[in-house]
Amino acid sequence: MLELNEREKFSTMLCGLVPASSIPSLGTGENLFDYFVDMNKNGQWQHWKTVLPSWQYPQDKEPKFAALLIPTLDSVRYEWLLDCIVSKMGKPMLCIGSRCYEDSYCDAICG
Repeated sequence: MLELNEREKFSTMLCGLVPASSIPSLGTGENLFDYFVDMNKNGQWQHWKTVLPSWQYPQDKEPKFAALLIPTLDSVRYEWLLDCIVSKMGKPMLCIGSRCYEDSYCDAICG
């Protein structure tokens, strides 16, 4: 994943290389990182917001702050990529870095 300012540069470059008919219509402030190709919908471009799950603060108990995993557009992207690499492709993966959502998701899928 690229940093925010690099995403815009990559999106602009890619949009200049392919026919406009093969990419989604981008809204103001959007770039290609806001979309993904949904293979379950015949390869149609979908906005990541369409798969962003809703989240509500747990009412039944007081959770630990560090245990809260609040879905964001970036976390949904990371989850999708990790799922593709680990579950669909069956490839091994090494996860390193600070404790963040990606690490927590890795912990969840690795057991």
